[in-house]
Amino acid sequence: MPSKSNKKKAAAERSAKLANEATEVAESAPTPTEPPPAAATTPSQPVPEMPKSSKPAPPKEFVAPSNIAPLKKNKPLKVTTNSYQMEVKNVVCYRYDVKIIGQADGRNQFLLTGSKGSDRQKQTDTQPQLHSSDLLKESPDSTSCPVTQMIQIALCEEAKRNNFLITDGGNEMFDRAGVTQIRGVEDMNGVGAGIKIAMGFFANTPLANLNLDWTNIPKVKNYLKGLKVSTKTNDRPQTFTIDGLSSLPMGQIKYEGGSVLENAMRCTGKPASAFNTKIPAIESRQFSKREGKKKAFNFPMEILVLAPNQKLNPKHGNPPRCERPHKRFELTKTVGEKAHILSPNKILESFGVKIRPEPIVVDAVTVPIPTIQYKTTCTAPDLSKQAKWEVRGPFVEPATIGKILIVFNSTNPQDSDKLIQLKGQFARTARECGVTISEISTENLAQTYPGASVLLAIEKKFAELKSLPVAKKPLVIYADYSSSPTHGFLKLQERLCDVVTQQVSFDKSLSRPTIGRSTMINYMLKLNLKSGGLNHKVKPDPSIAHLYGDSSNTLFISYDVCHSSGILYRKGEVCDEPSCVGFGFNGTAHPEAIIGDFHYQLPRTEQVDDEVLKTRANFILTQYATARKKFPDQIVILRDGVSEGQHAMVVNDEFAAIKDGIMTCLKNNKQTKMPALALLIVTKRHANRLFVKDTQGISNVPPLTAIDQGIVKKNGNEVIFVSHCPLQGTAQPIVINMLHNEKVFKTNDQLVQLMSVMCCAHQSSTTIVSLPETIYAADEYAKRGADIFQAYKSQPGVVLPTKVTEETGEQLDFLNITQTLCYFKSSFKGRRIA
Repeated sequence: MPSKSNKKKAAAERSAKLANEATEVAESAPTPTEPPPAAATTPSQPVPEMPKSSKPAPPKEFVAPSNIAPLKKNKPLKVTTNSYQMEVKNVVCYRYDVKIIGQADGRNQFLLTGSKGSDRQKQTDTQPQLHSSDLLKESPDSTSCPVTQMIQIALCEEAKRNNFLITDGGNEMFDRAGVTQIRGVEDMNGVGAGIKIAMGFFANTPLANLNLDWTNIPKVKNYLKGLKVSTKTNDRPQTFTIDGLSSLPMGQIKYEGGSVLENAMRCTGKPASAFNTKIPAIESRQFSKREGKKKAFNFPMEILVLAPNQKLNPKHGNPPRCERPHKRFELTKTVGEKAHILSPNKILESFGVKIRPEPIVVDAVTVPIPTIQYKTTCTAPDLSKQAKWEVRGPFVEPATIGKILIVFNSTNPQDSDKLIQLKGQFARTARECGVTISEISTENLAQTYPGASVLLAIEKKFAELKSLPVAKKPLVIYADYSSSPTHGFLKLQERLCDVVTQQVSFDKSLSRPTIGRSTMINYMLKLNLKSGGLNHKVKPDPSIAHLYGDSSNTLFISYDVCHSSGILYRKGEVCDEPSCVGFGFNGTAHPEAIIGDFHYQLPRTEQVDDEVLKTRANFILTQYATARKKFPDQIVILRDGVSEGQHAMVVNDEFAAIKDGIMTCLKNNKQTKMPALALLIVTKRHANRLFVKDTQGISNVPPLTAIDQGIVKKNGNEVIFVSHCPLQGTAQPIVINMLHNEKVFKTNDQLVQLMSVMCCAHQSSTTIVSLPETIYAADEYAKRGADIFQAYKSQPGVVLPTKVTEETGEQLDFLNITQTLCYFKSSFKGRRIA
């Protein structure tokens, strides 16, 4: 096995080329004649020396930063939560390591359950006794919480006896009673960590029972990919995960000695007429020990059965509708009592734990409503109207668009008529918003390229546009139907040909007889942004003017990960399903304008590769200094998508890598002052919900509501913040955890004020959104990178580059692919394109 130092060296080599380019850019960035003045709350710090050894430091226990001043509660709002108080008595519990050995058909024995390897060593080193009162001393930030795990197991036992389905390691419990099944999907009510969940599950039913549209093969492939199925034949059943569909119809797939159809007939005893031979076969790629790689196996859909208890993902269609607050609150109580979480639980009480059935009530703070600024007027979100506002007057920085080309591929005269209307509306709306459009034209690709497929016609058109000078390239609006699988391919052509695109749908935004003003404003928001303009600004509270706004000098960096299909890859096996890391940051001359990019890495846990973070931090700081003509006084890093158990990893590994990238950039530019740093985890992946309970019943809390006491974790700085007004259902707050703070923030009021203005800063909307704009951007860029990769690898003739390293064996060269597809290497480097 390669040593850790060799792994570090190999990882560094993967980014050598990109890092060198970053250094060259950094050297061309202007260096101020004197260091910029530090903000009042930012101490001047010398740039620390770079480590001289690649030997990894021993793991550190995460220590939360010192608490900052809590929220000022001048006019507190009483908020009912979905948290319930636990009473804990000290009970001594005994833990045993129980092993169960299995043996089948006279073969070797295998371990059915019990610890093994490093886990066995942990059991040996652990005391056999646990004290339930130690629950109060454990923190989810720690890597070891044995009492918490023990109580979680005990919590589920009464629910199991009542026929509840237990998922997510015991964190979610679903009531099987009264389950309804529609087209292979079951709906269940359940609770998880104190919340009501409406969740869809796939039934244990034949795969053929699913409602699949086989006229749209790419959509069916995406729908089925990742589902677990079992064969239902006369032979021994096989269980596997669907990886895709065959390229040929099932009836045409042959192999040495037979065919898929003949094998299915033999295994089931059914005639050929029982199988649909015209649709693709279900494909599974399984590892062959003999050949040392994965091989594709094909199965007719008719012999497969869905494995039970599989959750529906967003790609499987709309989940059950989110319940309104009063209904959710009632169901929480009803299902919680049935699961014996909110009713007597003898098993739990035997461990010394009792849960009070009344929800906790806390005091919340309502953050002042920010002011929205346009070029000549100001406005504010109306909290009584879903926290929206109206566009008033010209944009702050309206763009100049040389030409808009509206492209479609249709023989329907109504589609053509709709686009003629769209063309006229664009001209009027552009004048209202101050945007200059020199020319607008339409083109029907069905007429330009008769006989060509939809994707081939797009490719031919963009090949023509690619050859034009940058100043002559039009902004392309592509109109089609939402069922058409063109989005990923269109965005790939956008990147490869450096042509800005915007996709619109005949059956959605263009479905009404007359295109409304709100629809046209939404289009114009996106077009102005993609053309380098800025739609609106948000006026910050004076207490955070040094952090945000025209007079600020703060670099914001957000990042998030869009995971691959979740397939595990062995060493030496080429992975064609990478994870994609998205970044969002304010890297232009305007402090509020957010841009971004993406970077591919091997699929793994949520942790982002060290070298990716070092390289990107260098790039981002370089771009900020180049655009702003100075280096920042403070850098605020926002990380999305990690749980409390991963906080130590973020601080010790990811944050350390980002600091290395920052220091590299500063040293390359001979800067002696280190900006003050703050690290925040901002996520919606949690259980907290907040309600207002009054004489009129249960409702959502108003937008811009914050809590920092009562239900937040006992260690560190945690704030729960509802910024937005949900269109339906119950508002889902963001939870903010401050993991590092070099006096960037002095109070929680400053923190929520910043979150408030950043949730109002989303440039493609006229409403307060649920996430800060930089995190919103990072998430969009991560998804965009994943979509572009899928489209790119599917292109005929594309051979993905590979390389061999000691760490991974042969693997796709993700650095090379990133350089080919990311926006940093394109003309979109300095504008918001995703």
